[in-house]
Amino acid sequence: MNINYLNLMKNTPEIFGSKNRGISEQEISQFQEKYSIAFPKSYQEFLFLAGGYCNINVSSLDYDYESQNNVKNTLEKNNLKIEGGEFWVISELDGGEQFHFFYFNDPDAEDPENPPVYVSHPAYLDEGGDLKRKIANSFSEFIDNIINKLT
Repeated sequence: MNINYLNLMKNTPEIFGSKNRGISEQEISQFQEKYSIAFPKSYQEFLFLAGGYCNINVSSLDYDYESQNNVKNTLEKNNLKIEGGEFWVISELDGGEQFHFFYFNDPDAEDPENPPVYVSHPAYLDEGGDLKRKIANSFSEFIDNIINKLT
């Protein structure tokens, strides 16, 4: 796979002795077909580089699918809904009480293949607070920021 968005991740495969492990393009395609999902190119690159194991605490693919259910259950339990369309959870903590995500079709995306990343803390939502907040203008910026903090 040609890497266009995640060059820093490609060039930093190991952090603190922990090495990323990617998955094949075929595995990415099979997952997308199985769940009728079309991931943006930047996220496909992430999976190719670190979808089996990621050294910066962004979820691997199998765990990511579990994360989707954790987040949906937490939102339901708290009678909350993330507005804006279908989204994909890229990391979560505490059974979905905190999570990062991107939208599949984000109108704010400068490049639809490299969507913005948001954070949500539904279990800790104060009255009048925002359910989500943009934390990176693109998925690649999100990944680069984490790598730069760790290296």
